[in-house]
Amino acid sequence: MSVKSFLVAAGMAMVASNVAAKAVTYTFTVDTTNISGNAILQIGMYAQHVNGGTASGIWDNIDLGGPTIATSFSDNFDDRDLAQERIGGDWTWYDTNWDNATCAGASSGGFGPYSEGGGGAGNYNALNNNYTRHGDSGGEYFRAGLEPDGDTGKKLNVYHNQYATSACNEIKIFKEINLPAAQLDGEYTFTATVEENQYTAITEGSQVGVFHKILDVDGGYTESAYNKQAEYDNPAPEPEPEPEPTVEPVPALPLVALFALVALVATMGARRRA
Repeated sequence: MSVKSFLVAAGMAMVASNVAAKAVTYTFTVDTTNISGNAILQIGMYAQHVNGGTASGIWDNIDLGGPTIATSFSDNFDDRDLAQERIGGDWTWYDTNWDNATCAGASSGGFGPYSEGGGGAGNYNALNNNYTRHGDSGGEYFRAGLEPDGDTGKKLNVYHNQYATSACNEIKIFKEINLPAAQLDGEYTFTATVEENQYTAITEGSQVGVFHKILDVDGGYTESAYNKQAEYDNPAPEPEPEPEPTVEPVPALPLVALFALVALVATMGARRRA
């Protein structure tokens, strides 16, 4: 083990989270009627942050119940090594930027699977380091990290890209199931436990949660379905409404003045008739 790996592992052991975890259930249906050939189901967790903020969720006891054995999996991360280079377990990642603060619509750029990005094919797998708590790593950046679960096992911290400054950035850590499209069809239930990271706040406008996506392989990996479910979020405050313009009431004439005005008008009319 390198000195760096040993220090990272030791640091993780000292700061195991003690925040209570909550149960997560996410159900969805896959319908690939409009896809011929193969399709890919992406299912996993995300951390979304805005304007250079922070977001982190710590996940464990993941289970996907699909319509067949081929569309199901479980993972509690306990068979991994804190010092190993990658998370393992066929988890991968994508890092995406948007020019708007809701991570909606067309992205302004992204990096991850199917893109070597100068780092070689190994970039396909999620690196196993968590520098959101261990400080700047000298220019490197990572998207997830294993850490102790407080007992004898492990759990997975999915967090923001600490160097992203776009209006919205989202990290996805997920598994892919690649099958003939019709074999993906059916009902799915994703369950897990998640806790907020006591060392990394979910800043205003940011969130963490689960998602699924369907990609049409023969259609150039185009997205045919996408949905997410936030588990922890910190919404940005609604803008203050513009104050209604005030209209000053027209002052009412005193009753005596009103009678005098009526009498004057009547007198003038009488003079004209004369």
